[in-house]
Amino acid sequence: MKKILFIAYYYPPIKSGGGQRPLNFIKYLKKNNYDVTLLTSTYKKTVFESEIIRVFDISFNKERRGFRYYVWLFLRLITECLIKFGFYSSIYSWWKNSVIRKSEKIIAFTKPDLIIVSYPPVETLEIGLFLSKKFNIPLISDFRDGLLFEPIEKTRINKYKIIKEKYSDIEKEIVHNSISIVSVSDPVSDYFINKYRKKESYTIYTGFDPEDSLNVKFNDGFFDINKFNILFTGRFSLADKNNRVQYFFDAIRSVVGEDKKKADKIVIHLIGEFNKDDIIPLTDLIEKGLIVNWGYMERNRVLELQKQANLYLLLLFRTE
Repeated sequence: MKKILFIAYYYPPIKSGGGQRPLNFIKYLKKNNYDVTLLTSTYKKTVFESEIIRVFDISFNKERRGFRYYVWLFLRLITECLIKFGFYSSIYSWWKNSVIRKSEKIIAFTKPDLIIVSYPPVETLEIGLFLSKKFNIPLISDFRDGLLFEPIEKTRINKYKIIKEKYSDIEKEIVHNSISIVSVSDPVSDYFINKYRKKESYTIYTGFDPEDSLNVKFNDGFFDINKFNILFTGRFSLADKNNRVQYFFDAIRSVVGEDKKKADKIVIHLIGEFNKDDIIPLTDLIEKGLIVNWGYMERNRVLELQKQANLYLLLLFRTE
């Protein structure tokens, strides 16, 4: 049985949609008789277990509450200062360096025949490259988002020359050293094929998994059946400030206007991680009861509600 070391920063219990792809990736690798060990992050102490290695990340990037906020802020300030002075750094660099320091132990513990890395963040690619080269292990790189093609960090890449140069070097090195590139969508796969002539580029979509629907409940009373319930789950934006959904909400304002009867017929439910820039422009609709912001919910509950809503809102952004 072939052994695989799968590297993914985002993985449960971290609350991030990005963790679902490696979770399901590993599930189906195991179903196809691969022996998989996951290397991921933790905000607790480092642990080595039979199927998972969690390496402590001092940044607390996804759990920056209480004292952890000040630790994160301090490291964030160091990161930004280094970048502004022309030295590449990242909030995840501390985690990456910790993994690299433990690389001998990790490889001795897992004895992998193959390494698979899941981006983002870019540090997973760097770790994969380091381990692949040092221990002469084949590497497969998985892109949940584009690195330079339609990047999720577009603003930072355009703002800092050092980041663009660093990402360009990493992308070239990843393509050269990976036996295969896997991506979440055909445009990303086509990008690697067309730019780098990387024929070993394949698409594995993130989407419907029949096992997700096995225990989904229906019609449990969450939605008011007397209203037309529109549901959105996820995020409006990430790093790109232009990725907004105000056109949709402007259309709602135009349709409803000051007509209370129309307003009473529609409610838009938001479930996910939304920042102040997302929510403040919607204050008027929230006050009118047209929008309810539920915040974060567990994935299984979200799947149930997606089945129950009258309309599921899916946002697609143009990249020009």
